[in-house]
Amino acid sequence: MAKPGLDGHSNGVEQITARAGDCGTEIRHDGIRLTPEETVDNAKA
Repeated sequence: MAKPGLDGHSNGVEQITARAGDCGTEIRHDGIRLTPEETVDNAKA
C-alpha cells in the first residue's frame, strides 16, 4: 500500500496496514517522503 504525496493525513493507510500485518501480510515501510517514482522502484525490489 502506498500513499504518495503524504500530507499528514495518513492515519487511514496506517490503520489498514497495521490490520493487514495483524492478519499475516508482510509489511515493508520505506519512509514517508517518497516520490511516486521512488515508490514504484521500491515496489519492484
